[in-house]
Amino acid sequence: MKNSNGITFLLLRMALILLATLSLVSSNTLRADDFPSKPIKIIVPAQVGGAADISTRKIAAVAAQQLGQPIIVENRPGGAGNIGMALAAKAPADGYTLTYFVSTTLALNPHLYTDTGFDPLKDFAPIIASYRGPALLLVRPDSPIRNVAELIHAAKHAPGALRYASGGVGSPTHLPMERLKQLAGIDLLHIPYKGDAQFLLELASGQVEVAFAYPTSALPLVTSGKLRALAVTSARRFAPLPEVPTLAEAGVAGYDETIWSGFAAPARIAPERLQKLHAALQHALLSPALKTHFDKIGY
Repeated sequence: MKNSNGITFLLLRMALILLATLSLVSSNTLRADDFPSKPIKIIVPAQVGGAADISTRKIAAVAAQQLGQPIIVENRPGGAGNIGMALAAKAPADGYTLTYFVSTTLALNPHLYTDTGFDPLKDFAPIIASYRGPALLLVRPDSPIRNVAELIHAAKHAPGALRYASGGVGSPTHLPMERLKQLAGIDLLHIPYKGDAQFLLELASGQVEVAFAYPTSALPLVTSGKLRALAVTSARRFAPLPEVPTLAEAGVAGYDETIWSGFAAPARIAPERLQKLHAALQHALLSPALKTHFDKIGY
């Protein structure tokens, strides 16, 4: 009887262990399949109201509907994007923290800074590319500089006197001007700001003379007459402003620059979660609402 009871107890214990194991496996599988089960955060390494912030919020709103969970945009500006990117690189690789990036942050910053706080090849898993587009060369509406030739003439006549604004050293609005300075052989005084939303207001009010900015934030100011576009950085003219020449057409031979952007997750994310995020972001980018938005700004 003792042996019988002992065997029964042992079998019962084994059965309970087996049930617990199956329950744990089932629970883990359910959690994996249930992703996302809470809000997702996208870190934007730029100020609120700028081009990166505006586009990310539009994309996130549509992707959230597809995922069935809210997507929260968290702005972490500074360091030409390095602060936000470094923060995202250190986030848990569970799919609940993503980052928006631009080409300058990933491709150029590692060559501009001794320590960015992240490794673009090792720390991130790319999810999807979102859009590509040119920058606009801008002045205020009443500026005496009417075209690129006059800008170059003025800069050569008084080297370092004209002030240009950007979103900070190494930012997507800083490097296009350095490229123009190099190709045109001119010298301008750099006035860095914390973001494009801030410096566009300063440009419109005459605190600085010229700047590059991207259509998401700059085009409404151009079409409303608060800023004037002298040229675009791409090889082809910009569809929403067909009368504005390219920099190459305006006499700056060899100028052809566009920026591209996308979304990434920490590198150790599970492939099935990466695929689910890719599908949701792709759905957003191909949606009629987003297509209309990006068509309007020429991306």
